[in-house]
Amino acid sequence: MRMQKARSSEGSDTISSAEEIPVASSVAITEHIYTDGGLYYVSEDKTTDDMLFIENINVHNQPENEKIAKTVIKDNVAYLYNSSGELLNTEQLGAMNLKPMLDSLQAYLATQTTSTPSAAPQAMRVKANAAIKKAQANGMQLVSQSSSEVVMEVDMGSSKSSVVSRVKSSVSKKAIMRFSPDMSRMYSQKIYEGGQLTQSVEMEFATKDESQFSNAATNLGSSIIPDANIKFIKRKSLMTKRDGTPFIMNNLETYKKNQVNYKFNKK
Repeated sequence: MRMQKARSSEGSDTISSAEEIPVASSVAITEHIYTDGGLYYVSEDKTTDDMLFIENINVHNQPENEKIAKTVIKDNVAYLYNSSGELLNTEQLGAMNLKPMLDSLQAYLATQTTSTPSAAPQAMRVKANAAIKKAQANGMQLVSQSSSEVVMEVDMGSSKSSVVSRVKSSVSKKAIMRFSPDMSRMYSQKIYEGGQLTQSVEMEFATKDESQFSNAATNLGSSIIPDANIKFIKRKSLMTKRDGTPFIMNNLETYKKNQVNYKFNKK
């Protein structure tokens, strides 16, 4: 009875489910995309010991030499290494050819280089209107448009609710998204199920003065590409515990460095 009272007390800080335990990790990612469409990708686990709260309280920890600390993708093959640099496993991936994406990017940049600085505001309006028309052709609805943002809404149809405690019948879903005036960046997205907010994503972009988030391009003006990249992503999801109690699952993704260099160099 005392334990039940403690669980129901508003002032209690007792953790009653694993979902309430905060989990943190740190990952460094480097990615190279070549003009022939090839990909070289490296992901290294930089999580420090003081961030491993869950593992420290686990009585059956996974041996260190079995943990994946580094992933390398080269020539469509994934190589998995432990913290000692020993190869744990390899896996053949499906064919990944990113050349169509690069061709689209180069074609886009080529059209943008014809815009003069004096015509930039008009060019942005034309670009925004074209992006809005394309979005509307794909089923999105324009909610509002201003000099600071564009708000769009899309009907996601009816499907099973993401909230476990709800009845199994289908619910109507919709998403509302906030974009930059030229629709090149999405600031936030909210998903509603039957009128109730169940998921939200918010993104914060760095300013052009923060060099660790800046972009660079060879033989291209700085006005052609975005000044800076994402530095913060906040995700919230409505979840339920096993006993049916609702709670908000928070996920915070922060970047210490997020740079893109456009070189279009061959291997």
